[in-house]
Amino acid sequence: PENSQDRPGKASMRTPFDPTLQAVHIQVDEQLLPEKLLFLPFIEASHGCREQWFKPKNGAGSFKLDLDPMLSEAEIARRMETLKLKEKEELEMKKEEERVRKEKEEAEKKKQAEIEKKLEEETAKREARKATCLKYIADIEAKYEIPEKLVYDMGVGDFFLCSVRPKNQSKEIRAKEPAKVVAVTNMTMGGGELILHWGLKIGTSRGWTEPPKQFWPPNTIAKDGKAVQTTFTDVQGGEIRVISIDNFPIDAAGLMCVLFAPPNKWFNKPSGGDMYLTLLETPPLPGLDKDVSKKAVKLAENIVEVEMEYESWTLMHRYNHASHQITSTVDDDTDCWSTLYVWLRYSQLRVLDWQRSYNTQPRQLSAAQMNFVTLLAKKYLELGDQRWNIRMSMSCVGRGGSGDMGQRIRDDILHICRFHRGWGHGSMMEQWHQKLHNNTNPDDVHICNALLAFWHSNGNINEYWRVLGENGVTKERMASYEQPITSEPDFPGHLKDTMLHELGRYGELLKTVHLGTDLDTIVNHCRWFMHGDTKSAVDGYL
Repeated sequence: PENSQDRPGKASMRTPFDPTLQAVHIQVDEQLLPEKLLFLPFIEASHGCREQWFKPKNGAGSFKLDLDPMLSEAEIARRMETLKLKEKEELEMKKEEERVRKEKEEAEKKKQAEIEKKLEEETAKREARKATCLKYIADIEAKYEIPEKLVYDMGVGDFFLCSVRPKNQSKEIRAKEPAKVVAVTNMTMGGGELILHWGLKIGTSRGWTEPPKQFWPPNTIAKDGKAVQTTFTDVQGGEIRVISIDNFPIDAAGLMCVLFAPPNKWFNKPSGGDMYLTLLETPPLPGLDKDVSKKAVKLAENIVEVEMEYESWTLMHRYNHASHQITSTVDDDTDCWSTLYVWLRYSQLRVLDWQRSYNTQPRQLSAAQMNFVTLLAKKYLELGDQRWNIRMSMSCVGRGGSGDMGQRIRDDILHICRFHRGWGHGSMMEQWHQKLHNNTNPDDVHICNALLAFWHSNGNINEYWRVLGENGVTKERMASYEQPITSEPDFPGHLKDTMLHELGRYGELLKTVHLGTDLDTIVNHCRWFMHGDTKSAVDGYL
């Protein structure tokens, strides 16, 4: 209508009433007439009056005017015919869509059948080539001894990595002279090249080392200064591929490798990481020459290596490495679980370093702890025969925490230190704050308890040292931290009530993260699953 105002972004217009007719006249072509007209009358704000709207009696929605009765019979007939045509078109469209869907479905079934048939043929060929690999290795085993044989399913084929020695070789020679290596595979890669990307573990070193050139087998090239690449040779009419490495440096303890199919396809160990083959059979560590499983021997040797050789090492690294060993080595081996428990118990007793040349943020440590104990809980459910060892292991590790639990250790000590400006550089609280920021550990629970005893006794320093001494935290130990604590706490008496409250709250946080055997923490985590009577009984006991 005339004088109507468009409202950008709105689903409505505004039309003023004709002042003469006191009405709004809207003329619409019958073929465009909608089902209903929605409207609201209102008075614009003017001459000191506020805007006023008129709505239906119930105060909700809009006025509605049904327009269908205004249609002529001819228009109704036209609309019915249009509706029938539309329904017919929709039905034909659905039939066409169904036809296309069925054709596509049949094509997919046919394609899948062809894939399955091809897969069956390839599997049959692969199994035949695998049998050829096994026969090739058996022929070697008839003349030599194979101390270690690694077998991997690479998805597109099988890979065998074997150490080879003369039969009846003495233990002394096995500990001094590296074994020979034979790599065998049925991975034909459609006739394309397959390459062994390999390096050596020298002595107790951790990284890859490039072998000296005089020890390279045929078809070998340098790669990156840490490894070399040797191309497999086709044998048995191209059914299998082989590499033989006969010579190694005298101090080569092991061979690390992955497979590479140019231009860009790499094959790691199926479970992740590098493949590793032992070359020197070193004498077992003291105590491991007993009747212990091979897996446990390997685990113990690995633990000794990381604890003694790694320059940077903390509780976070220990828990992460323990998680890795559980998922890759331990399985359902009782000797392995016993070894793991002894390792964690030594850690709990402070026999092993808690920090060595590395700063760990509290959130990183708490996350590592949480991941580790969650994995232990999962294994507790899966491995019924190992539950005693797993429970003992869990008792040696704090619960940790996800989310902001570890971050609160950093944030809350800052909050506490802000209560007194005198706790600046060199003060005990500032030194403790630095330690907490860079390497919090279970000692902090005892330090917090010692501070609570100190504040409860109105600054009695003997109470502070008594609590620390009872928990094995000496002056020498505190001074040995990489962020040492060498000062004693002071006692601004006006802060006593504040500090008792704040340190009590902070101590609960530290116990939650660091202690796996704190009864209060355990009860709080289980409280929501207790019946009312049980909850009351437990609270009464506590």
